[in-house]
Amino acid sequence: MPDRNAQIIRQWEIIWSLRAPAGRTIKSLAAEHGVCTRTIRRDLAALESAGYPLVEEVDFTSAHGRKRWRLLEGFSNVPPVPLTREEAYAVLAATQAMRGLGDTPIGEAFHAALGKLRKAIKPLDAQMTRLSGTYLDDPEIERRYSDQHETILRLLRAVHQRELLDITYYAAHNDQVTRRTVAPIAFWRSGGELYLIAHCYLRDAPRNFRVDRFRSIEPATEEHPWPEDFDPADFLRHSFGPWVGEPRRVVLRFTGYEPGYFADLAVHPTQRVAAVEDGVLVTLEVAPSEHLARWLAGFGAEVRIVEPQELRAWVREIHAGALGSGE
Repeated sequence: MPDRNAQIIRQWEIIWSLRAPAGRTIKSLAAEHGVCTRTIRRDLAALESAGYPLVEEVDFTSAHGRKRWRLLEGFSNVPPVPLTREEAYAVLAATQAMRGLGDTPIGEAFHAALGKLRKAIKPLDAQMTRLSGTYLDDPEIERRYSDQHETILRLLRAVHQRELLDITYYAAHNDQVTRRTVAPIAFWRSGGELYLIAHCYLRDAPRNFRVDRFRSIEPATEEHPWPEDFDPADFLRHSFGPWVGEPRRVVLRFTGYEPGYFADLAVHPTQRVAAVEDGVLVTLEVAPSEHLARWLAGFGAEVRIVEPQELRAWVREIHAGALGSGE
């Protein structure tokens, strides 16, 4: 017994694909929907019976003169796009994720695309209203980037056009402003912040730059080779939170925990967990960072940082600062 819902959805998708002036062949429709050509022929017959004006034409540009099907030119009475509850939920989740970028070129483009979806998907607003409140993310960690509209637009164009830039950038960790030439590669969201991942020719290495800390952006005055082999995903593989540096071996001993806790927590893709007396030993290959230090400080006396030493010092400073702030 065929799945009636699947059949209806497939026939609706066929109608929309037949709106293209060039039409479609039965063989291509069968391959797209994972059914046999006989099923597609039955679908086309059902659509004709339902009143859709289908045109069958011979494609003389094809070596075998295959027949192509399309909707009669000028016919626009196509039913709205059906959307499952799960698909509407995915749109809702994407809308939530774009909240902090609402007044930026990225957010504006997203909402323009969403507007096009609303035209094709008539019940979209009603479905999202019904689902409202069933998907939530943390609003506290999201920075609003409306003040960086022009910065993001300039960087976005540079990423798409592979344009070298001369930038002036403020680094908060050392309170310094530097000027450097970069090759913009990709944007990265982490911890509610938006970063540009770029190859920095001053350091001759990849770096990430927080978008709200750009002071100026200009076309590069000198030529440099484009970093063709740079992979942003590989660059981020050893990051822990919104900072990237050289990966180091980080060894942590947690007292009173079982290995299963960290298996479920999935601290980092590089983590290795081993049971030891009174707890577990967790080994990571990450760039030691203030973000990692603050995460470890939350465990208090339950964690001991075996290595590296500088990470231990960062955590000690965080605890000392917290104790001092209460005086």
